[in-house]
Amino acid sequence: QFLYFIGRCLLIGQPHWRISDKFRLHTLCCGTRTTVMPASPKKKSSAAEAANEDAAPAAEPVPVNDDNGDDDDGTDDRTWDFPELEDGGKKGGARRRKIKEAAKKVGEKGKEKSSRAAEAFSSALSTKVGKIAERTSKASHRVTERLLDKDRPSLEVVLLHDKISYTVSVVSIVSMAFTIGYAPFWFIPWNTVMAFLLLSRRWWQFRKENQHYYLYDFCYWANLLTVIYSWFLPRSTTLFHIIFMVAVGPLGWSIPTFTNSMIFHSAAHMTSVFIHLSPGVLTYAVRWHVPQRYGYKVCDDYPGCWETSPWTLLRDSYLIFYLPWAVFYFVWVYILMERRIKERGYEILFAWIIEQKPMAFVRRMTSNVMMQKVIYSAVHAVFALGTMFVGLAAWYSHAVHLTLVMFWVGYASWNASGYYFSVFAKRYVDELQRRAMSHEESHAALAAHLHATHASGDANVGNEEASVTSTTTASDTN
Repeated sequence: QFLYFIGRCLLIGQPHWRISDKFRLHTLCCGTRTTVMPASPKKKSSAAEAANEDAAPAAEPVPVNDDNGDDDDGTDDRTWDFPELEDGGKKGGARRRKIKEAAKKVGEKGKEKSSRAAEAFSSALSTKVGKIAERTSKASHRVTERLLDKDRPSLEVVLLHDKISYTVSVVSIVSMAFTIGYAPFWFIPWNTVMAFLLLSRRWWQFRKENQHYYLYDFCYWANLLTVIYSWFLPRSTTLFHIIFMVAVGPLGWSIPTFTNSMIFHSAAHMTSVFIHLSPGVLTYAVRWHVPQRYGYKVCDDYPGCWETSPWTLLRDSYLIFYLPWAVFYFVWVYILMERRIKERGYEILFAWIIEQKPMAFVRRMTSNVMMQKVIYSAVHAVFALGTMFVGLAAWYSHAVHLTLVMFWVGYASWNASGYYFSVFAKRYVDELQRRAMSHEESHAALAAHLHATHASGDANVGNEEASVTSTTTASDTN
């Protein structure tokens, strides 16, 4: 009853009944007596308030069940009734209904306004998006037309690149021959400049194609030795023995072994020919045509050099240079770097040469990759030693040395002629046609992709408009 009284007084709010004005509530816990007592009247601030109080005196609470309120436990069990609170509850309910009706009317008006605003926003958005899509479509069509117009210039660029390579290659061969015949000493700086340019380009190309482990191969180390001898150790007879035997041995004979070709329009082919041929031409110039007064020492009894024994030449070139390189290459590339090469997809010469027909017997002998590498290394060592034995004659004979150089030049030219007349005539035209077709297909695919993108973009615009409208309506409803 006490809680009911407090709730009615606080929530209904009667004008002639204030709990703070009429009553003081004393609550005793734990089942003690609960009494509602009239409060002492406060001092009125005006005569009007006193008149109102006299005219409408507050009703006293009347006990409904009066059984003297005393039980055996000493508590007051009477129930109190407040008639003015009941009337106030009815008036408060009518007030709340009016407030709800007014709020409902305001909500309907706000919903109508928000709906009109959402429709106006959707219309403006669709118009703006349509204009943007139209501008984008026009711009993409212009770009597509420009790309389609670039078919012919791209082929002209390819032809221009091949023309430049062809011209540079021919001029290089002619200048090399002129230098050897007119001023052999100047072939040394010419060779150094060409080695720097071609090997730098090859490193950049191999690095881009994950083939830079090719640069650990024997021929690149031999070319490095020629540069070191030319500029840093020109008076070292041991170093000249090494580069001489390597040049007339495995390097020179790699031209027929790997079928190197003087394909003038191909920078890659001409670089391979230079790597295998230029050390032989350099040693030819120094051994037979560069006097020792220029500071390049060949042997102690120049120009005959008969006191230099074949054993000395083989010992310096094979035992001092080749075998240490072979051990280093096997340990570094085949063992230490094997995992790195596999994980990163790098290429090495072994993986390519083992698939060629002359080395097919290695794959037939064993399927173990490490054993295949051992066999390949042994074959490489035998090839190097055998070609060095053939090259011994060039140390003692100018004619033999000149014949070997001319043979390698002629063999590379013969391979190039076969390429130009039996392969290049058809392959080059097919290559140009393939590039033209690939350009057309790629640009057609690009145009189709742009068209599909525009179509999907228009569909997405409609979906976005519907999504915006539905989202705005849902938000207004909430």
